[in-house]
Amino acid sequence: MKNIGLAATLLLLFLPSWALAGTEEELVRLQNDVLQVQNQIRLLQKSTDENGSVLKSLLEQLNDQIANANVRMEALTEALQSQK
Repeated sequence: MKNIGLAATLLLLFLPSWALAGTEEELVRLQNDVLQVQNQIRLLQKSTDENGSVLKSLLEQLNDQIANANVRMEALTEALQSQK
């Protein structure tokens, strides 16, 4: 009977440490997950910044081409009007 009481007492003393061990493992997993998400966010931000720079460059090129086309259209219009 004393052995059962002793075993029960030891079980109750060590039970919280077993529960905490599981919680600590979960915390470590959560910390790792948070780090992975932070890294993914950094990569996404970098990719977005790079894509934004590419789009800006393409828009500038397109704007230059439209301006060039407008100059040519004006010259063509003047040439056609001078023939009348």
